[in-house]
Amino acid sequence: MAIKKQQTKNTSPSQLRKCLLLLPRGEGSSEITRIVCSVLRDCGVYPISFEDRMQVGALWVDGVMTSLREADFLIADVTGRNANVLFELGIAHGLGKPFVLLVSVDGNGDIPSDLMGYQYIAYDPTDIYMLRSKLERFVQHVVERLGRAS
Repeated sequence: MAIKKQQTKNTSPSQLRKCLLLLPRGEGSSEITRIVCSVLRDCGVYPISFEDRMQVGALWVDGVMTSLREADFLIADVTGRNANVLFELGIAHGLGKPFVLLVSVDGNGDIPSDLMGYQYIAYDPTDIYMLRSKLERFVQHVVERLGRAS
């Protein structure tokens, strides 16, 4: 999931809030990634991924830790219960990073029981408009909350 580096409103990425994306790869995932990145950019947030931070020869966990520390918040798709995503969410939780979970109704909307108390957005991959609308509200809320905390 390489994310196109694009500046938002002539602002350098270092001046923007950053959101780490933990999104699936594979069939149908590029549309979800496109929508999530579009929402973030529209809200003045710079999307980042591990692929953006990995250096040749670097340990995977070093890239994970660097990305998690740099991010202001996370968006994670837990559809399919990917072990790496769950591990990364655990570290984010330990670092006190806000996050929202995405879960596809195609996967029965099944969220691991340990994550049931966290904010999540159930989405239908065939109704991207609803995902976009809910995600915009979350991103605006977290950016506002982070602004107050600064």
